[in-house]
Amino acid sequence: MPLIAQAPTARQSWPAVGAAAVVRYTLASMEQRAPPTATIAVRAPRRWRGRARRQRPSLLLTLAVVTASCVGAASEGERHPPARAPGGEGAADQPGEGVASPLLLGGGESSPAVPRAKRPLLLLLHGYGAGPESVVEGLGLARLLSRQRLLALVPAGRLDRHGQRFWRAGPACCDFFSTGAANADDAPRLQALLEQTWRAQRADARRLYVVGHSNGGHLAYRLACAGGGRLAAVVSLAGADFSKGPCPSPPRLSVLHVQGDRDPIVPYRPACVPRPGPRNSLCYPGAEASTRRWALRLGCAARRVAEAPLRVGAALSVSREHYADCPPGLDVALWTVRGGGHTTATFAPLLDAIWAWLNAHPRPPP
Repeated sequence: MPLIAQAPTARQSWPAVGAAAVVRYTLASMEQRAPPTATIAVRAPRRWRGRARRQRPSLLLTLAVVTASCVGAASEGERHPPARAPGGEGAADQPGEGVASPLLLGGGESSPAVPRAKRPLLLLLHGYGAGPESVVEGLGLARLLSRQRLLALVPAGRLDRHGQRFWRAGPACCDFFSTGAANADDAPRLQALLEQTWRAQRADARRLYVVGHSNGGHLAYRLACAGGGRLAAVVSLAGADFSKGPCPSPPRLSVLHVQGDRDPIVPYRPACVPRPGPRNSLCYPGAEASTRRWALRLGCAARRVAEAPLRVGAALSVSREHYADCPPGLDVALWTVRGGGHTTATFAPLLDAIWAWLNAHPRPPP
């Protein structure tokens, strides 16, 4: 039987259609997510069906969306099953161990008969307690992939002892229960995965991007510093930059920070908030401090210049600013969702504007 993901009507709430994966995102479960933007009917890959029967019905929704995103992404008569990126096959899925194979959406392996050269490659990182399916669904990635020629690499974080997925984005966050070494960092692992996928898929070397939400947004900033000059731009959705100092080598990339100014999970302004585990709390620098650090690293001026605000639907107003006098080809921007909470930055209609910003920021020449 095919798996069905049906968009709720205006009178329905998430629980009426299964609540999708955001219910599993325990830190943000206080907020209601925007519904999916399409009705999808697809057959799940055989390797997923046994797993789907053993888990909650909400997982069926997310699996359907992930599968559909791969189908919808195929263009020019191409149809491919969900691909698995190199470097993850056969990994364990136990607390503290290796993670499940990452999803590669938008194309399979390149060949002379099916060329995929020069597609941008987007690394998409979920938040704490979420997973690849939830971030694909929440951002409406299937819709974007159906209209744009790009590849999306969506890995899964490690499992902590409570079964929550997380990224090690440095000592501060988010290995709350000391699953691994205190100074462990997932940035090198993901950097290698991105490099392998870029080479295998012959993606556009000037358009390698990272987008991360919350814990994934923290890690996006880590990758921006450790990217070795490969990355063109990173987008942090309700994340934070905990690194105060310079990067190991001077970065040449663009940075966009998107966040709601009423975020109770990762505060928009500097604040310390409770966190699980022995540390009990975590102090965040705030959105302005995070972007200001990048303006300093990239050689921009400290002042911000206002741009035209962005209206997303009838409910969201996004103020946009960028730092002045950045070097040619580089940009540091701050988009503030007025009245928005922690998950508002992942509201699906925002993805079009975020992708337009990314597409306008290829890696500058040396």
